[in-house]
Formats: sequence, C-alpha cells, structure tokens
Amino acid sequence: MHLMLLLLAGCGGGGGGEGGSAPGKAVVKISAVATGAVPAIGDITVTLNLPQGASVQVKPDGSGETADGVVVKSGAADAANTVAVARYSAVSGCIYLQIVKSDGFAPGEFVTVNCDLAPGFSQGAGGFGVADFSAFDLAGNAVSNLEVTRSVAWK
Repeated sequence: MHLMLLLLAGCGGGGGGEGGSAPGKAVVKISAVATGAVPAIGDITVTLNLPQGASVQVKPDGSGETADGVVVKSGAADAANTVAVARYSAVSGCIYLQIVKSDGFAPGEFVTVNCDLAPGFSQGAGGFGVADFSAFDLAGNAVSNLEVTRSVAWK
C-alpha cells in the first residue's frame, strides 16, 4: 500500500472569522465526496488549516503528533484496520492528517478533529480550511473524482 510521509510545510492560519459567541471547542469533520466513480480508498492525506485562536493538544515528546482523542478516525474509515496519523505545527497553524485503511473505504466522512479555542475566539465562515488533499487506491494509484469537504460544530 502506498504510504505517504507527512511533511511539515507552511500554510496560513487565517483570521478567526466574524460574529457569534465564543465557544470553547470546535469539532471538525472531514469528508471525501465522490464526483464520479472511485475505487476503494486505501490512503488519504489532507491538511487542515486552523484559524487564529484555534489549536490542538500534542503529545509531550516534541514530535508534533496530536494527543490521543484529538484526531479520531470516523465515518467510512472508522474500523480496526485503519490507522490515523496527525501532526500539528503551531507555527503554521496546520494539522497534517493521513488515514490509511488496509482494505480500503468508500467516500464519505473519514476523520474528526477536536480543536481547542482560545478565550474570545470569534467563530465565522472563515477558518478551518482544507488543502493539499490527495487519495490513493489499494494499489497506490492516485484516485481522482474526489473532493474534500469539512463541517464545523461549536461546543
């Protein structure tokens, strides 16, 4: 199976958005949406850009790997034979995510990210952007006919 390495590269954090009250947490669900026929997805990577004032907890070992419970495989990828790898860069405000499932999964929701929000965070339409999306089938071939979407719930 094709396994891509996650690289820490620069990306923008952006502003916190407009209006709304200040929530304490944001739950971001990321999905792959098919725009045509697609094979089973074996490996998918995406970068989640966090807005200013949003962050995630990391393990104390200095690796940048997110703490347990921050990035959770979900939806179509939620199975025992799925591995989720996530690294966070506070400098760039990005989480680099990779989901690998040995027997593949269908398009749909594949990961949930639990973010902490600083006091005074202002929710709005801007922020929590997705970028650098790629997907591969079980043979390591690039999968086309996919788009990535995200939804955000405030807590």
